[in-house]
Amino acid sequence: MLPIDVAVVLACGAAVIAAGTRSRQMLLLAITLVGTISGSMAAGREGDVLQSGVPEGPGVLYGTAVTDSLAFGDRYQFILKPTAWGPDEAAVVTWEGPPITVIAEIGQTVAGDRLASRGLLRSAPGYVRGTAVAGRLTAKTVETLAPADQPFYAAGNLVRERVLSRIGSIGASPAAALLSGFLIGDIADLPADDAEALRRSGLTHFVAVSGSNVALVLGAWWLVVGPLGAGV
Repeated sequence: MLPIDVAVVLACGAAVIAAGTRSRQMLLLAITLVGTISGSMAAGREGDVLQSGVPEGPGVLYGTAVTDSLAFGDRYQFILKPTAWGPDEAAVVTWEGPPITVIAEIGQTVAGDRLASRGLLRSAPGYVRGTAVAGRLTAKTVETLAPADQPFYAAGNLVRERVLSRIGSIGASPAAALLSGFLIGDIADLPADDAEALRRSGLTHFVAVSGSNVALVLGAWWLVVGPLGAGV
């Protein structure tokens, strides 16, 4: 894989040439190099997350939900980006920590929500829905402090709601639930047997996205091809 600095220079050069000549070959090269850069950076970030330490023990964890909540056995699971932590509310300190997976009794958490989760935090490096996490909080309570208001999360949630509305119009069925999973990661209506089959076959990652991720991907694609005048 190319070093990051070399890939950046080549990608910028290819983008400039593609913009001036409208060459499809140069456009493809620029997109490939952008993918190389983003892949290298993502791999580096994942490695940092998996090696990060986390405070352990009972307490309260504040942060922003990175994903929507999805069923996890008889409970729910989502990923939280921490902003503060403490053994209790009186001893909370700022902590811009690595992503943490939260296991809770309640659902309805939406990506972008600002939350306070109380429970037991443990180090548990690994992957959840394809996202690297450093720890796990088994929550007794999850309190929504403020709904999602960041532009990207708001756009992603709007896309998700629109998709769910259109899919809902065709009726409830395993196929509709699977389509919802492919598009926005929502498999709430997928029969338990089918969800287990996905897990056993190692295909769960195909439905491991959220509405916000869809918006981010579409937005990033527009930023890449829009200035180049690509007819897509």
